[in-house]
Amino acid sequence: MRVVVENGMEAGVCYNVNIPAGSDVKGIKVCRQAKGIWTKEFDKRIDPRGRPYFWMTGRFESQESGVENTDEWALSRGYVSVVPFTIDATYQPAIEALQLQGVEEITESQLTQL
Repeated sequence: MRVVVENGMEAGVCYNVNIPAGSDVKGIKVCRQAKGIWTKEFDKRIDPRGRPYFWMTGRFESQESGVENTDEWALSRGYVSVVPFTIDATYQPAIEALQLQGVEEITESQLTQL
């Protein structure tokens, strides 16, 4: 990650870095996040100041097992995975589609009938 810091980080981009268990790291793969779900997602814990926080637990169930260029694939093969991501999860194509469908023209009286 020194390379990223030295070359500057793009505004609004975060990096999810995962390091495989063990000491035989083969290298680094810049990839995308694998699609899947977590089971038994969160465990409530207390920090040293007495404040509650939640730790993601359980196990990841990939919906793309064996698909290359994903973090799950990289980790399972001994690589550090680096996934650049943004927080804005807005599905941009739906904005214009909903506007064209007239969603913004619904009146207050029509809303109460929904």
